Amino acid sequence: MESAVPANRTKILVIENNPAAREEILHELYGLSSCEVRTAGTREETLQLLLLYEPAIVISAFAMPGFNEFETLDMVKTHDRNIAFIYVSGSMGEEKAIEAMVRGARDCINKKNLKRLVPAIEREIEQLKKQEEYRREHEELKLFRRILTYSHDAIAIFHKQEGCVFVNNAFTSLYQRLGMSVSEAEEKLFSQLSSLHENLFTEEIEVTDSNGERIFLEQQVFSYFEERRKSSYYVVVQRDITSRKKYEEILVNAREKAEKSDQLKSGFIANIGNELRNPLNAIMGFSGLLASQTDKVKQQEYIHVIQNAGEQLLKLIEDIVELSRIESHQITIREENIQLNELMNELYDYYAFYMGQQKPQIRLICSKGETSPNDVITGDAGRLKQIFTKLIATAYHYTVKGEITFGYRKTGEKILFYVTATGGVFPAEILSCLSGTSSYYESSPGNKYNAHLIGLVISRHLVNLMQGQLWLKSNAGEREEIYFSLPLVTGKANQTKETVSIPDWKNKKILVAEDDETNYLLISEYLKETGCTLLHARDGKEALLMLSQHPDICLVLMDLRMPVMNGIETFEKIKERRISVPVIAQTAFVFNEEREKTLSMGFADYLSKPIQKKILLDKIRKFLP
Repeated sequence: MESAVPANRTKILVIENNPAAREEILHELYGLSSCEVRTAGTREETLQLLLLYEPAIVISAFAMPGFNEFETLDMVKTHDRNIAFIYVSGSMGEEKAIEAMVRGARDCINKKNLKRLVPAIEREIEQLKKQEEYRREHEELKLFRRILTYSHDAIAIFHKQEGCVFVNNAFTSLYQRLGMSVSEAEEKLFSQLSSLHENLFTEEIEVTDSNGERIFLEQQVFSYFEERRKSSYYVVVQRDITSRKKYEEILVNAREKAEKSDQLKSGFIANIGNELRNPLNAIMGFSGLLASQTDKVKQQEYIHVIQNAGEQLLKLIEDIVELSRIESHQITIREENIQLNELMNELYDYYAFYMGQQKPQIRLICSKGETSPNDVITGDAGRLKQIFTKLIATAYHYTVKGEITFGYRKTGEKILFYVTATGGVFPAEILSCLSGTSSYYESSPGNKYNAHLIGLVISRHLVNLMQGQLWLKSNAGEREEIYFSLPLVTGKANQTKETVSIPDWKNKKILVAEDDETNYLLISEYLKETGCTLLHARDGKEALLMLSQHPDICLVLMDLRMPVMNGIETFEKIKERRISVPVIAQTAFVFNEEREKTLSMGFADYLSKPIQKKILLDKIRKFLP
């Protein structure tokens, strides 16, 4: 048995019974290193090698003993019509050569011109390579077509100029359910694809079947360029996600039915803590900043009052987030001394700065009453400031350009407080809420969260609990006016002061993971005097990157609510990577359960917003010498 031919070499069979002629042919083929040559001189040898050797090219003499004319050609083509056949003869005339070509020969070469043999073989080898490449591509296409045909996803392929060239069984079944023929579906999709301005997108679409039932599809469209044909195509893949959508809907409905109305309301109110603490954090923070940057006694005393007011606001928030206390009328109204003019100044300083940064086209005006700067009244300063904060924030939110005026004046035994806005229009739900004709859940469109609306509801409840009234005067498009009145009770001032020691952290590096720029600015100002180096990450992924780039980070302040990757997910990644660094959680929630849960996860400590300078420094001192 002859040895196997390497797979990358072309097999050639030479049929010639004349030894001298056979040697001449072999001599010509000697330089073809990419070929393997076998020879046959009889009918039996020829048949045997055709079966066992399986040549790709056959070179044969024309007239040989034991063979009829064209018999070798007919034998080869009968065995395998794809074998390239070349005649080499000195006696074949032109007519015979033409007949041979008609019968399937690829070439006829005269023995006197054997120099043509090698180029002819090389040409046939190149043609065989192309045929093999075409065969492989054809097999791949058959495989891909089979995969596409039996895929559970509906798939259609469109030539960008000529239209649809392929749809699978799932596509046909889907559009039969939708009451459309395949041709109608192809035409509709091709029309939509022709107007596309992007080459890749994924979307969810809703359609209706022939029975009126809703069907949800996840549709992916992408384009590709087929190099060999120089053609561009769109591929549309549609996946039926109706079951998933129905399951999601069932889960939502089951959850809604399982929760009682009071639980929904209480949970909703509890979740507004984060919205309330961010502006409160800025109020307290910038007051501390001003106090640390001046030596004037009067300004220091003024700043101290602002800090006390911020602490009272924090107490107010803790009252609000306690479950269902607003609507159950269980809120406690505190009795304390309030200097109204100082309270007005606090509000003005914060909102003047804030509006100047965000909406400089709005002018803020503070109108104080006739009380002496040293006169005080008795009441709940925290709740009074909370009411004003919400009313001013609402006016600011709905005013594009114009003036916002807030202040108070005495009217007999009462004090009339007000917030007015020009250049803005309150929406219907705000008007309804301020007029007291509906509750928050009745006023809010679709019962969705609205920070300003929920704040107004809280304000209205607080005014009522403080034995006052709240009402609205609206001139749509011209002037919106909010009023509330409270009983006037006089009191005496009580001044206290607290100092904050500043540590030396010049060689320490702290990472602050916080997406809110105002909160980060506040923390950076709190820590500025310590001399530490601060790094700022705006989301969890950025925080992980900075930790890997700065192994000398001593401590991380981690906000739990960040985009891209939240604080808890980021902390889990830190633990997975075995990064040894204390992480202090920052959050707007003050529930004991939230605090305990955070600490049980491995956080080094817990910091509630709004952040106070002294508390922040005390927390960090635990971990930095």
